[in-house]
Amino acid sequence: KFKRVNKKVYRYIYQHLYRYCAGIHYPTEFIRNEFEKSIRKSTPGFVVSNGVNSYFKRLDMEKPDEFKDKIVILTTGRYAREKSQDTLIKAIKYSKHRENIQLILAGQGIKEAYYKLLSRDLPVAPVFKLCTREEILKIINYSDLYVHTAEIELEGISCIEAISCGKLTVVSDSKLSATKEFAVDSKCIFRNRNPKSLAKVIDYWIEHPFERAECEKKYLESAAVFEQNECMRRTRDFICRAVNMNLS
Repeated sequence: KFKRVNKKVYRYIYQHLYRYCAGIHYPTEFIRNEFEKSIRKSTPGFVVSNGVNSYFKRLDMEKPDEFKDKIVILTTGRYAREKSQDTLIKAIKYSKHRENIQLILAGQGIKEAYYKLLSRDLPVAPVFKLCTREEILKIINYSDLYVHTAEIELEGISCIEAISCGKLTVVSDSKLSATKEFAVDSKCIFRNRNPKSLAKVIDYWIEHPFERAECEKKYLESAAVFEQNECMRRTRDFICRAVNMNLS
């Protein structure tokens, strides 16, 4: 909330450290732009995702029996204000399909009690659970939609994990979040902290399963740049270039 303080911190970091660097790694174009805009200078930067392990991949996964007749919507991450899971809970209440939506909030955090209170009147009780890596891989693959509501996000690894599984991913248009860069279609983006906007996006994709399948293919194709080995290769190449330029 304190933009002036943020800018002063960025400028301090630049003056005392980054201006001496031959190269700077940014996980997203978003944070590179934010940093360079704050210091009012261009930097010897390169943008490469931190990447996700190849463990996260598309699997043919059946829904558990208790969810067979439900539309499963998943979100993952800490239960915190900046992650904005309350927007998703409220959006389900506006959805035309709320009677059939099974919401899964994979995570934990200080907002858990509030989120449970907020979701008490949902037709289908949400699942609140901190999941293991094995569990989250299964849930991602049998879910119908993945929704990333975060208002503040420098990269969003959990979002990338869903994309790597070829899951249709709905993201916020927040000015402080990088995840909007990952959307492969404008219809996958909702207005930040606007439950009605999110409900419309959710309903659209529920009602257009064939288009959703095509969009999932695009997400799966886009996931190649997030594969961890590829990210490490690109990082290694940049480090070598930076060193060579510095020595020349």
